[in-house]
Amino acid sequence: MSQEDSPAVNREEMAAAEIEKLPTEILNDQQQDSTNERKAPPHSAALAQMPIVPALQKWSNSQLNTLGAPANQSQQVAAKPVLSDVTNAVADQKDWVKSVEGLTVFLKELPAEPIRPKERLVHLDLKGAPPSIDFFEKSIPLYAQLGATGLLIEYEDMFPYNGNLSFIAANNHYTAKDITRLCDIAKYNGLSVIPLVQTYGHMEFVLKYAETIQLREVSALPQSINPCKDDSMNLIKEMLDQVIALHPGVKYLHIGCDEVYYIGQSPECKMKMEKEHLTKTDIFFWHVSRVATYLKQKNIKTIMWDDMFRNNTDIQSFKKYQIDTLVEPMIWGYVTDLTNYFPDTIWNVYQVFQRVWVASAFKGATGSSEYATNISYHLRNQISWLKLIQKAPRSIDICGIAVTGWQRYDHFAVLCELMPSGTPSLALCLQTLVHGTINATIVNRTSTLLGFSEPIDIELSVEKPLAEAVPTFPGAKIYQGAMMLYVAHYWVYKFEYFNNFKGWLSDYNLKYNVSSFSVLQAGMLGYDRILGQLTASKEVMEVALTEVYDKYTVEEWMEQRIAPLFKRLEVVKEKVDSVVKRTVWPRRPFQMQGPEQS
Repeated sequence: MSQEDSPAVNREEMAAAEIEKLPTEILNDQQQDSTNERKAPPHSAALAQMPIVPALQKWSNSQLNTLGAPANQSQQVAAKPVLSDVTNAVADQKDWVKSVEGLTVFLKELPAEPIRPKERLVHLDLKGAPPSIDFFEKSIPLYAQLGATGLLIEYEDMFPYNGNLSFIAANNHYTAKDITRLCDIAKYNGLSVIPLVQTYGHMEFVLKYAETIQLREVSALPQSINPCKDDSMNLIKEMLDQVIALHPGVKYLHIGCDEVYYIGQSPECKMKMEKEHLTKTDIFFWHVSRVATYLKQKNIKTIMWDDMFRNNTDIQSFKKYQIDTLVEPMIWGYVTDLTNYFPDTIWNVYQVFQRVWVASAFKGATGSSEYATNISYHLRNQISWLKLIQKAPRSIDICGIAVTGWQRYDHFAVLCELMPSGTPSLALCLQTLVHGTINATIVNRTSTLLGFSEPIDIELSVEKPLAEAVPTFPGAKIYQGAMMLYVAHYWVYKFEYFNNFKGWLSDYNLKYNVSSFSVLQAGMLGYDRILGQLTASKEVMEVALTEVYDKYTVEEWMEQRIAPLFKRLEVVKEKVDSVVKRTVWPRRPFQMQGPEQS
């Protein structure tokens, strides 16, 4: 499922804005041309004085405290407050309080009686990068403590498909024993498990192979399966059977069916549509009804994403294929203002269904290549959902909410935020849903639960130093390393587009070998410190990732996130080094001499 890119925080845009604010004094008076002060290169002190993230301390193994939900006071165990009085926070802790207070405007429309979704599912997007089961053994109890009631698990190619489907499973897939252990951990902690298996769109992990190319709706595109071929339904049934077999007693199964962009384009579907006078909507509902009926025969209820019929006002089309009784739609939206995102008639469409679900996001919804989570954005998304649920007619039974955490936008996309990077966001999103609101006290207590030495600042910023002590939640080193890299990435961009290089290291300068070496030297003053910052991030992440992920995921993440930043620094340095330290220059226009002569 693709997500809505947000205007949340873009470190490169921030850096570009900051570059223009840099002072224009020359570093050394001897380098300044007194007759032409307005062209003096900018001071590089800003780069030379870039913040240094403190060395990471040994990871603490202190016990987690329990955060209780108001709905069950008898089981509530209060966490030890970080601050004796949140309202009287000391000066150096006011930023985090202000960040929380910044959400006040979003909380205004919430009802006096808090809305608390009955079910709160944590979405585990596992495709292409499987965390170890040991990680989940430590994390799932935390999810339960934070208020989760179940897991929505999207295995994709991490599921151990076997027999005729063994080619679907990735080479680093989970074993059958891993799946059984994962389900046992969830059950032990009181969490239900709902598997998610894509059965129409987003089937790249199945249809990308030569063995299944004939089942594509569009032969050149592996996204959507051709529902008008018998072999397609046989494949889907076998996939469902294998997943169900490793989830004994499963009551719900999510069949995906979002973003099916190619419907009715295959020769078989065109023929069916023409012969039976069907529309694309008919084809979609016909396929969904067959899959849901198959699950119903196994006493399993069907959940599916809603977006393909979100704007459908033809109620009879739902009833024609019994969609209103066969499935429970899960309405997904990850923006901060759902009122303006959904059509005004959103709830009118869903009154035809007996039960519905909704879905928010705690990570993976602000950019396909982001690796640090903007908590404030996702908290606003939860609040917006609480507001929208409040407006739903009482006739609609809203079962609960799935808090999604996307790891990739689709099968072929790069990794976005990893699970540990988004854990603080998940914790606060769950607590917002548990309490029906968010405030400084909740942030304070949740921070203690996660082992932060001071309350979490929900605003993502490159200007605030990281705490020296690493939090204690599972995978916290990855979170800390990602935050270090977020700062380093900002400074790499700031360095790369520094005015010294924009004006004196252009392709034109390099082509004709004309530049001011002193200006370039001034620009390079921040290089070593930025390189050191980036190297420190690399070293932290290399160790942290191996504690949670296999070597393939570690290599992929490092190649996607770390290597390009080193390359960008290297390119600038190579360009500077290529400029000859000449003492005489040719007369203009330089083009008359040509690149070699000048």
